[in-house]
Amino acid sequence: MPVLNILLSEPLFRLSDERIRTHTRPLPREFEGLGPVQTYFIDIEDVAGGLPPRPKVTRLGRFRETGGVIIRTLPYRAGLRKLRFAL
Repeated sequence: MPVLNILLSEPLFRLSDERIRTHTRPLPREFEGLGPVQTYFIDIEDVAGGLPPRPKVTRLGRFRETGGVIIRTLPYRAGLRKLRFAL
């Protein structure tokens, strides 16, 4: 699972609330044209927590969704209707 970090600038860090500030870590950076800049990064999972569990997909639900897509595209595939825009 990838780690999601957000890089905050000094002004954004000062504007953030205390909950965000407690989870940030300083990270001094050297940016071309700007010189040394104090930045902060935060791991999203520290603040937001993990992702909710995926919903259970049933065979009936998958069949209904696939069938709906097929039914909606049939007039276009059969040439009875034309697309409103070119791809």
